[in-house]
Amino acid sequence: MVTEREQATIRVLRELRDYAREKMEAKLTGECLEIIGLTAKEFRLPAHLIFGGRGSETAARMRAMAMYRCRKLTEASYPELGRVFGRHHSTVIHAVELMEERYGEKQLIGDFVERLTEGDGQ
Repeated sequence: MVTEREQATIRVLRELRDYAREKMEAKLTGECLEIIGLTAKEFRLPAHLIFGGRGSETAARMRAMAMYRCRKLTEASYPELGRVFGRHHSTVIHAVELMEERYGEKQLIGDFVERLTEGDGQ
């Protein structure tokens, strides 16, 4: 039997876990939004297309590239990225694998990290 004190401890621990998760997701979302914005700029398309429906082939490629870059440049898991992009995590896995097969890390990341850090004033 769980005592009242143990129940209170469990509640506090759950609240702390939820708070930490929210903070991590907010940080991740901010990092991904920056990556998404720069990726959209490269494609000369509005960033909102990344979050849209199926869209054009170009928009789908831009979305897949942004997913790949977010996966490689953040500590995000596939489910976390799925939430950021409004997609199922299996869609993110497929996008990452597709980008690796088609382009390879050097071409996809290349100068992108430099452009990303230039935005930070570094």
